[in-house]
Amino acid sequence: MTKAQILEHCSSVYGVELDGSQTKAELVEQATALAQQPVEQPLSDLLLDDPLI
Repeated sequence: MTKAQILEHCSSVYGVELDGSQTKAELVEQATALAQQPVEQPLSDLLLDDPLI
């Protein structure tokens, strides 16, 4: 991936704007860290799982 692709991917998938002035290696490191974070379940999914609703 290019730096621009990494920036776009992190923005669209994780909603995080990375600093494009950083090196590609730094961006890859940050993108990898984002990918390893647990995925939060959307509130709408949690409400659908609620037996009281």
